[in-house]
Amino acid sequence: MLFGSKHSPIFIVETIASIIRQIRIHSEIKILNYCDDILLIQQDKQILKTQAIQIKRTLEQFGWTMSAEKCETEPKQIITFLGWIWNLKEMNIRMSDERKLKMIQSLKDWCTTIYKSKSYIIRQLAALIYRLNILRPQIKEASLYLIELDKAKIQVQKTKLSDNTMIVNKTVISELKW
Repeated sequence: MLFGSKHSPIFIVETIASIIRQIRIHSEIKILNYCDDILLIQQDKQILKTQAIQIKRTLEQFGWTMSAEKCETEPKQIITFLGWIWNLKEMNIRMSDERKLKMIQSLKDWCTTIYKSKSYIIRQLAALIYRLNILRPQIKEASLYLIELDKAKIQVQKTKLSDNTMIVNKTVISELKW
């Protein structure tokens, strides 16, 4: 397998998915995986520990190595997985403080850009809308705030087919201050 190419992540995902598929068949544990991040879920703490050891051995037999500092083998009720803090006891998910600060800074940067009437690439607005949509589990009204942003993006996409830049209307700023 050629690693270091632009297709490496695809190869990794496909390879690990087939291994995890077989592990799911032969184990009593729930497995959540995204790319190379794996979360093992089991009600019984002892079963979880033994299955985790077996799964680790299986992955190592196929040539996969796990980073000791990134790997948590002790069962916990509160974990960080895919950038979110999962509280399995209370069954809720929240954003990490670091991620919140990055999101707030991104919103401030957008407000500054809009105030200065700088042009922006439509793709960047679409990326911001996507990141804000990720907040839906945190803020129930998040999608309502994004209506004007979406309208602005769609309007520019319809009118400017050749030019990918746009100047965002200042009325959109009210949607970025939530």
